[in-house]
Amino acid sequence: MVSEVSMTENSAKSFTNKSISIRLDDTNYLLWKQHIIFAIESLALTDHIDSSFSVPDQHISSEGTRRVNLEYTRFKQEDIAVFSWLLSSMGPSILPSLVNCKNALQIWEKVRQIFSVTSTTRVMHLHCSLKNIQKHDQSMRDYLAQIQSVCDSLAACGNPLTETMHISTILSGLPSEYEPVVAVITSSQQPYKLDGVASVLLDTESRQLEILAQDSIANLV
Repeated sequence: MVSEVSMTENSAKSFTNKSISIRLDDTNYLLWKQHIIFAIESLALTDHIDSSFSVPDQHISSEGTRRVNLEYTRFKQEDIAVFSWLLSSMGPSILPSLVNCKNALQIWEKVRQIFSVTSTTRVMHLHCSLKNIQKHDQSMRDYLAQIQSVCDSLAACGNPLTETMHISTILSGLPSEYEPVVAVITSSQQPYKLDGVASVLLDTESRQLEILAQDSIANLV
């Protein structure tokens, strides 16, 4: 019995000593969740965030004697460790929502509830932002990076954009001087990959800048 409790204490200490590289905020729920699950699974403590698991009875009766259930004691010690560790992984914007949570499962479910609503709203906002991105007079590299940033945010929300839609978004935001290269890309029998599209557009921009520079020099002569 002493050995079992000692093992539980060691497990709890090992868990609370795990470093936290990601703190939950309004933008990184999926990355945080992946990190947390990996850490909890590594110590076989997933029962503490599994709503289908039944907590052991606090007391058990045997031969007419009622005594403390060591399985319950073990579970409570572990749960306190997981609870504390989860709280320490929260950013300042999330903590106020967790003040009424009493155990690890309540924290896990509350966070899931918060982000199931937040993620839907954020995904809609990101898709709207994506549709409104235009190159205008920014550099091609900055334009591609702006679109990539929104796509990365969508992926973090669990709603990644397909490569085809990513390419379509890039092409639809280009000014008229890129129409010839857009026609080449969209009419190609061999579909372009994202890297290929970016490479072609960067090369096109480079050639356009060279022509402008040459025209400027010619006008000075």
